[in-house]
Amino acid sequence: MDAPLDMERLWRSAVHLRDVPLRAYHEPDIDWWLEHRGKSYYDMNSLDLAALIAELRASGYTRAWLVTSYGERAGYESDSSPHTWSFVDDVDLAEWFVVTSEGVK
Repeated sequence: MDAPLDMERLWRSAVHLRDVPLRAYHEPDIDWWLEHRGKSYYDMNSLDLAALIAELRASGYTRAWLVTSYGERAGYESDSSPHTWSFVDDVDLAEWFVVTSEGVK
């Protein structure tokens, strides 16, 4: 199994995210991953992203969000693996950038 992220390095680096609004996107469609790639949750970054957001929130950071989609791969060829960015709501993300960057110098 390939580890998506080096967790030790992630936790050391997370301290630098405290002043940055953070949105993490993932598509943990486990049925798709099992059927088309033979992969489990341990082979994708969904667990790591959820852990990062949970750790930041537990440390009092309130500007961290996990955006989850599911079943968005429908219609893609089985040998295709659309990146999570293809599932992002562009307008929602742009609005989030504007709102979270207010007051940033």
